[in-house]
Amino acid sequence: RVVNCEWAGSVSRLTCEPVITSLRRNGLRRKYQRQCPLPLYSQGPGMCNVVRATHSTTTTVTAAAGLVLTVATLASKPYPGGFVEWQTPAGPVERRFITDRAGLDLTLSQAFVGITPGATVTVSPGCDHTQGTCIATYANGANYGGFPFIPLKNPFDGTPVY
Repeated sequence: RVVNCEWAGSVSRLTCEPVITSLRRNGLRRKYQRQCPLPLYSQGPGMCNVVRATHSTTTTVTAAAGLVLTVATLASKPYPGGFVEWQTPAGPVERRFITDRAGLDLTLSQAFVGITPGATVTVSPGCDHTQGTCIATYANGANYGGFPFIPLKNPFDGTPVY
């Protein structure tokens, strides 16, 4: 890459950078993939831009055993991939990742310590990063970051394309 050119009469002197410096540049940022690579609830240009507060549910805990937290109510949304937040009596907010949902039972990545029935929690749904979920659950099709219309037939697999 030429970074400078100096002229002395009819002779030019080119200053170039070594090839190794090109390795320091950022590469491609997105992959050509069907599913959306954007983090749910990320905000800003080129991001998901789903507002978490709009889709979260505040509910009470009815039971807690191991990794399973049972809550009083949940909206019909995809909760795996989301998280549960709980304000501890000492003050800090604890958050746990949801790995599965069965009815009102949420399986968490790690159990809450000291949570009891009657405690108030905020449950935020997750996303499977498909276009269908983006449109149906979040009405966010305009910000979908995947490429859902990638052809299934590979033109380089050895079969005639015509």
